[in-house]
Amino acid sequence: MNSKSRVASILAALPIRKTAKSPPSRIPADEIGQRLRQLRKSRDFSLADAAHLTGVPEATLSRIETNKMSPTFGMLYKIVEGLGFDWQDMLAKPSRAPSSVNVSRLDDIAFTRLADIPYSYALLHQGNTGGLTPLLMRVHATSVEDAGGLAGHAGMEFCYVLSGTLELSFDGKEGVTLKAGESSLFSSSTPHAYTTPQPDETEILIVLMGRDPTIRF
Repeated sequence: MNSKSRVASILAALPIRKTAKSPPSRIPADEIGQRLRQLRKSRDFSLADAAHLTGVPEATLSRIETNKMSPTFGMLYKIVEGLGFDWQDMLAKPSRAPSSVNVSRLDDIAFTRLADIPYSYALLHQGNTGGLTPLLMRVHATSVEDAGGLAGHAGMEFCYVLSGTLELSFDGKEGVTLKAGESSLFSSSTPHAYTTPQPDETEILIVLMGRDPTIRF
């Protein structure tokens, strides 16, 4: 069996959950600002420092932190990444003691939606994940405009469609439509957006990976 067939066999064996989807918990808009401020302060960054690191104007950062403005998904990711944090730092509760084997149990999976950003996330593993951030994501955006536009960030990105239909849009590249059982691997630095014509049905697995200079797309 060649490597491609082996991967296909593994993916085909992934369990398909038929249980009803529970609604995600929601982090209110005012808490997003508080979390970003806490992250910034934990590194002793001033607003000017943060603006320099993220490329987001100081005034905009201040408005987000004081809940006078709600960031789009792309802007939020840009801020979190620019400050040197991982996406899990916005979503996760304090991690448990590190272990050489990290197991995510079905009963532990809980989706969170950040204010009105049109995606719900379930962080599968946290702590020392070797530069990988594995997420389950429910897609609510039905257009690129809904998604807050196209956004890119450092690293590589793998997505696998568990249910529904995913439309993956790119800047300067032809978009792709993926159905359940199909996947895509791409450079996250290419501005992109996840949308769907089935906002109540589409759930995907995403693995965010640190930048690998040997990979080119």
